Amino acid sequence: MPIEPITVEQPEHPLHALTTYELTYYRRRLENALAFLGRQDPVPAIRVDLQAALDAVITEQQDRAGSPPMREHDVSTLTARDLERARRELAASLALTRPDSPARTPILAHLTAIGIELTRRTGQPPDRPPLPARLARRQARVEDDVPAPRSEPSGQSGTAAGNGHLHQRQSRAPSP
Repeated sequence: MPIEPITVEQPEHPLHALTTYELTYYRRRLENALAFLGRQDPVPAIRVDLQAALDAVITEQQDRAGSPPMREHDVSTLTARDLERARRELAASLALTRPDSPARTPILAHLTAIGIELTRRTGQPPDRPPLPARLARRQARVEDDVPAPRSEPSGQSGTAAGNGHLHQRQSRAPSP
């Protein structure tokens, strides 16, 4: 009984350009064809070519499994001036993104990579970006351990205003 030639169609694109699903499907077709050819006597010569294709697919899958899902942020080739410029631009972009935005993740990852590179080069962490004036005053009070001034809530003169002290209203004598 003659054996029908077994062929597995080559994918439309090279292996590195296939999606994970396409690569898995191609591997399954190769494995099924090899299993069928393994039961034939004599083993057809096409089996060697199919085994080589399967080995290439397995290697591609292993390469993909070992690589991170996101690209790495290699900033080691940038000059110090470029690093500072990139840090400023990324900080501005981060300030404009919403707190729940997925765009924050790559920005933060890139900022972290820049911070690590600057620390590696200088031996000290990079300067913090300047704080807005209101936050800078609040930060200065915290660092100096100076209590923040409290304003008296309107309509509550002569009552406890949250800090345990009574505020008394100074009254003036009516002018004649």
